[in-house]
Amino acid sequence: MFLGRAVTAKTINEYAGAQAGPNGRPFGRMASARLLPHPNDIDKIIRYEAHLSRQLYQALHELESMRAARRGQPAPLHRVDVYGSAAELAATDAATA
Repeated sequence: MFLGRAVTAKTINEYAGAQAGPNGRPFGRMASARLLPHPNDIDKIIRYEAHLSRQLYQALHELESMRAARRGQPAPLHRVDVYGSAAELAATDAATA
């Protein structure tokens, strides 16, 4: 029983103030509140993810350096990771030139 009534999808949707989602299933404020972490937790997750990403690239660069040293090749002292498409990079270069 749900507040003295039989539990049905309709009564739950009415209680939650839900509307049908893109797949036709109910998705209301209460459902989204249960699914999404608190904004402070999201900020922490984003910071941790960025930190892990930086550590991953640092480890990959160290691995490349060790492989180059093992082969007797010179290893660059500084590496730069660039994100974006070639068109975006060319547009940025043209704008700054």
